Amino acid sequence: MPYAVLAIALASAQQTRLLSPGEVEMRLVGGTNVVLTNVNFGAIAEVGLGRIGPGTLAIGPEVDVGICASICSLVGLLTGLRYEQSFWLPSLRLEYHFAIPPNPTLRNVDLYGALLLGAGYARVEARDGQGALVYRGTAAAPTGALALGLSWFWGPVLFGGFELRGRYAQADFRMTERDDGYEFQNELEPRWFASGFNWMAYVGARW
Repeated sequence: MPYAVLAIALASAQQTRLLSPGEVEMRLVGGTNVVLTNVNFGAIAEVGLGRIGPGTLAIGPEVDVGICASICSLVGLLTGLRYEQSFWLPSLRLEYHFAIPPNPTLRNVDLYGALLLGAGYARVEARDGQGALVYRGTAAAPTGALALGLSWFWGPVLFGGFELRGRYAQADFRMTERDDGYEFQNELEPRWFASGFNWMAYVGARW
């Protein structure tokens, strides 16, 4: 029975775009969520490690950079400050590429799930209407995410796709500079928040 399962998996891999052990992928990604909390851009590299069951296990790094969008606009509206946050998220990705049953409609599709573990490093800066610094700070915290993605191959090498991910990434800022007379006006100001559900679009190459 195990040999029959393996034979089916290998046949499926030959007729679909399942990642094979030793193959390498590079992706450029960008995304946000429905309320534009943050806007992210990044790069992913991964290599197929080996078969586990009918699919392929892969591993590789991802680095994302992001800027705060709608939340920073809201804080600026509430406080009258020019409020900005930026961050970067280096992570290790562990992916499982699923074997898809042979089907002419799905022969160019690769479906995968991913676990991301890493760290987040963020920066905040706020200035008043005259451009004077009100406060500046940094934050660092462990981060994690679960993702599900689908790639569509345009040819033997190039592909594009989408990934939906739920991420945990948040921390309190440690202020390195601050106007002694300023008091925070809400709970959003001194906190970095990049948690939530994001969709990511990407293009990439496999060889």
